[in-house]
Amino acid sequence: MIKDIHLSTIVWAVFIILAVLMLLDGASITPSLFKPCGSVITVLGIILLIFNQWAWSWSWLHPWFVDRPYLKGTWKGVLVSSYVDPQTQQRVSPIEVYLVIRQTYSAIHLRLITKESLSESLANNIPKGEDGVYSVASVYRNTPQLAYRGRSPIHHGAMLLRVEGDPAVSLSGEYWTDRQTHGEIHFTEKSENLYYTFDAAAAGTFTRLSAPPAVPAAPAPPPPATPVV
Repeated sequence: MIKDIHLSTIVWAVFIILAVLMLLDGASITPSLFKPCGSVITVLGIILLIFNQWAWSWSWLHPWFVDRPYLKGTWKGVLVSSYVDPQTQQRVSPIEVYLVIRQTYSAIHLRLITKESLSESLANNIPKGEDGVYSVASVYRNTPQLAYRGRSPIHHGAMLLRVEGDPAVSLSGEYWTDRQTHGEIHFTEKSENLYYTFDAAAAGTFTRLSAPPAVPAAPAPPPPATPVV
């Protein structure tokens, strides 16, 4: 969102340019010309605040005036990971996951919640591809609950989700972590509520927006190589 100093500079620049043009046209300039500057800055500031927080999400403004998708809410989906549980030496089964998106026109924040951990976004962007399809790109920090940190320490990762549909009906993509794990994530259900915990989200009511993807069962890891004697 535009900063106050930038808004003030623009308004004053407009009034100064207007005064110069009036002088060049032979009109007289009085101090009263600049009196409305303060009021104009205040009114424009309020309009921009309302637009940034709420008005940008009005559906009739998309896409001719607002150039980004409305994603705010809690999305329900499934995560398929390459992670191998060190206790069982098996890849984990698909995981129920919730993506809480807080969004204004100028900013977006992601919180990924599973039963064992929480991922907090550190940097986000909503790039638009050449074909007009949007994506959500995020770098995050994952913090497992204390009881699980023996086998799943705090780590960092990145996530890239495709926004499918206009308005959005699903989010699908991949993630990578600094633990050398990766996987797929698919979200096809949404609630307008913003949940804070896994249990609260699991008890919530969601609307299915698209058909869930076919998620294969997690395969077992390959057997260890036979040692050479």
